[in-house]
Amino acid sequence: MQRILIFNYIPSQEKKALDTYNLCTPLTQQAIHLDILGKSLREFMALSSFCTALIGNEGGAVNMAKALNIPTFAIFSPSVKKQNWSIYDDGVSQVSVHLEDFMPEDFKQCSKKKIRKKTSFLYDKFKPSYIKPGLNKFLERLKK
Repeated sequence: MQRILIFNYIPSQEKKALDTYNLCTPLTQQAIHLDILGKSLREFMALSSFCTALIGNEGGAVNMAKALNIPTFAIFSPSVKKQNWSIYDDGVSQVSVHLEDFMPEDFKQCSKKKIRKKTSFLYDKFKPSYIKPGLNKFLERLKK
């Protein structure tokens, strides 16, 4: 089965999408189609309905994929409370990660306001090694 990867981004994020694309291996780049974009919410949902999964930051796209019954792997912003938004996570087809899962001490006794001020600093602490094991498990389950 041929794998096709599409990036969901808005025009003002095109440079960041290209930067991310350029970080991928040549083999992965062959599967990425940067030109497949939904120009509206309706088009995004139509495109998403053909997807095997959605992997990305927690937000509207993830919630729309969940509504379409598409497996999701979501990465939460440090400033968003995972327990408030991951109510449908089942650890199998709906999975999410948050820095607090790995570094709870950085979030204890911190107000939302204080965490928001430290968001960039906290993102820097969100190492790929925290995300990869859960993501690999999620992807393995999709193969079955």
